[in-house]
Amino acid sequence: MTLGRGGRSAAIAWLGLAVAALMVGCATNAEPTERVRPTPTPGPPGLRFSSSTGGTFDGRIWTVSVIVEPKGLPTDVVLEYHPGLEDGPFGFVIPVAEGVRDAGRVSTQTTDLPADQAFCYRFTATNELGAVSTDPHCLPGPPSFAPSPSGPIVTPSPAAS
Repeated sequence: MTLGRGGRSAAIAWLGLAVAALMVGCATNAEPTERVRPTPTPGPPGLRFSSSTGGTFDGRIWTVSVIVEPKGLPTDVVLEYHPGLEDGPFGFVIPVAEGVRDAGRVSTQTTDLPADQAFCYRFTATNELGAVSTDPHCLPGPPSFAPSPSGPIVTPSPAAS
């Protein structure tokens, strides 16, 4: 059987429709695929203070926190400090977190920071590709809301006669 010019065009059109229907059918019956999340680009961690004050002191315990971005690699975070306000080595280290993998706030509560003298502190985050530190945050002395180390001054009232 031979198709005329019009018959051939109609056959090609029907064949095109059949292929399109088959493709739509396959697309609607296909199993959904999992969403692929992009892998973070590894690099030295990111680090910034989580507030302008850097921390709080309740008269006994310091609470300090920082925002860390591990960039896909396990990251260790430490708090470093030194007495005084002059530039100097941060000779005291307080471990804060080890192997951090998720970005977010990391905090520590400690009694190791001085409550009665000037000091500077910073956070340092380290992974296998490098280390980064915050700028130093320096406090010139006891926080104004901290109790005096010697306690309140009590003046005895005169004895009643």
